[in-house]
Amino acid sequence: MQARILIPWKDCAYDGQSRVTEYLRERGFVKTNEDNDQEIFQRGNLLGNLTSFDMRKIKTCVRLYRKGDFLVVKYIISAFGQFFSEDDVAFFDLECKEIEAVALGTERVPPEIWEDYEEFVKNGWIKFLKGLTIPMLLLAFVAGGRAILSGSFENEKIPQPSGDSSYVASDSPAVYLIPFEGFPEMMAQELASWLSRDLGVFVKAMPAAAMDFAHFNAIRNQYVVESFYEGMWEISSRLPERTERTAIIFLTDQDLYVESANFRFVLSSHWGERLSIVGTGRYGRANEAAHDHSQRFQIRTLKLLKRTIGLQYFGYERASDPESLMYSPVSEISDLDRMDLSKW
Repeated sequence: MQARILIPWKDCAYDGQSRVTEYLRERGFVKTNEDNDQEIFQRGNLLGNLTSFDMRKIKTCVRLYRKGDFLVVKYIISAFGQFFSEDDVAFFDLECKEIEAVALGTERVPPEIWEDYEEFVKNGWIKFLKGLTIPMLLLAFVAGGRAILSGSFENEKIPQPSGDSSYVASDSPAVYLIPFEGFPEMMAQELASWLSRDLGVFVKAMPAAAMDFAHFNAIRNQYVVESFYEGMWEISSRLPERTERTAIIFLTDQDLYVESANFRFVLSSHWGERLSIVGTGRYGRANEAAHDHSQRFQIRTLKLLKRTIGLQYFGYERASDPESLMYSPVSEISDLDRMDLSKW
């Protein structure tokens, strides 16, 4: 049983191929080798525990590569000793659909759906679902997954600032917000205005700074945090109204990682001179946020910026309360989503 998924490169997320690689690892695949620019991943015996044929030997192989204008995913499942059941086919279709969603940067089927599917099979509910056609089953799972994934955001809007709005725009800035090229200046202005009203201090947005693509690691498809420091320090040293207490936050919509640490990504990084960088690339691109009617991109970014101001300007300590903006460590996007924008 196999599928050859062709995904137009122009429609992929900017890091679509690395997103698929990460997804495969999450689902138990191990990268075995590379052959003619193809990344080859193997996984064994995942489907065996979903059917009554637990003794089957099942091997799954994925070949991931770019060919012309397409990202190609060749997905093959081999079973020895038994034929494939309808359950296996539905599972296979579901996973292929999710791989495509991951590459496109659209909403994925959340873990709950995979757990539900396995539970259905375990308890015999799949017998009821077999009465549906496979396309209907696939559509139900994908639609249900998106509903679960986005349900908590469906009506979420940026809340009104909770501060006393006592700052005066003519005051010296308490915080400079400097977007890098690619992050819309208008959005940076809106974020700064909201933070100023919420915190009661002047957060000033500046024109965009040039983005040095020398910071980019093509192998990881991410930007190296440490390589930004020298340029950021040079720009911040020329700010006319900077004081010893002023916090300077640079903002990029690229995906970041710390070269000196074993992390898959970081959402922010901080230095001792009240200098910080916030990267949104792990959860979205600013230019695409205009299509996000739930405003989740802006809310997540406000949480990161307000948290950074808490650390670098107000001097707040990190906290263990998952709902606190000061919660640490923030190792997953779900950690960010649990935070309450109004709770220090």
